[in-house]
Amino acid sequence: PALADWQGEPSRALKKYGSAVLALEDAVAKGDLAAIKPKLRKFTLLCGAWRFEPSDFRKFSAIADALIEGAQNNKIDVVQAKYTQLLKETGLKQMLKGAPVPRG
Repeated sequence: PALADWQGEPSRALKKYGSAVLALEDAVAKGDLAAIKPKLRKFTLLCGAWRFEPSDFRKFSAIADALIEGAQNNKIDVVQAKYTQLLKETGLKQMLKGAPVPRG
């Protein structure tokens, strides 16, 4: 890849969208689809943090897509299962533990 392809965008996406996804943990646990549905795009955008790692990008995107589809079909059990799987597979909680808030 060209040098211009790596300017910190994946790290910023991970922090920005990862934090937004983690903030939905209580809503997912409660089954509050009204709170989750407006934020579905955050799951797709989070996967962009792995766009330079194609195998991870495909794997995490498939999980996020299943979660989004479950939410759109009002299947909270699917949303909860895929949310848990996404957090486990990505290690999101561990990666963002104590991470500074991005500027700009």
